[in-house]
Amino acid sequence: MRTRFLLPLAVAGAFASAVAIILLHRSDPGAARSSPPIEQPGSIVLASPAATEPTGPATYVAMPSPPQAGQQPPEELTNHQAYVERRVAELQDLATENDGASLTAILSELTNRDRDIRAAAIEAAVQFGSRDAIPGLTEAAAQLDDPVQRSEINKAIAFLKLPSVSEVPLARKR
Repeated sequence: MRTRFLLPLAVAGAFASAVAIILLHRSDPGAARSSPPIEQPGSIVLASPAATEPTGPATYVAMPSPPQAGQQPPEELTNHQAYVERRVAELQDLATENDGASLTAILSELTNRDRDIRAAAIEAAVQFGSRDAIPGLTEAAAQLDDPVQRSEINKAIAFLKLPSVSEVPLARKR
């Protein structure tokens, strides 16, 4: 009786082990080395001759390009990007609050110069979920030149105008 149980169990374990070993050996360990370099805006990527051969390790040298007229140097870009990310996170936090000061702070960012902050403010106004945001959204839409964000604001206004679950009367069966 024991051999009837142990023999199939041992065969199944050996089969599972063989499949796992085959799958591990089939994966291409050089795939990561042969992938093309990731290019960043404002940089020139030079590849060494070894980069074209899949057998050797690839070496990439990134050389920053000089800033063009009107472009910010990289340090200022990272500072600005850090500011934008921090402000977007603050707006997301404000959207979870339930007070007038948070809504006022969200609505004040609808006319920010940075497009990403404006987009986060629109999303935060929707997440806040108060119809008190509609006048501020309407005013911001009138001031914006960007038709895409104006459309997003109009969608947000339409969403906020929808009735809530508690406002919808239940249909009665007759």
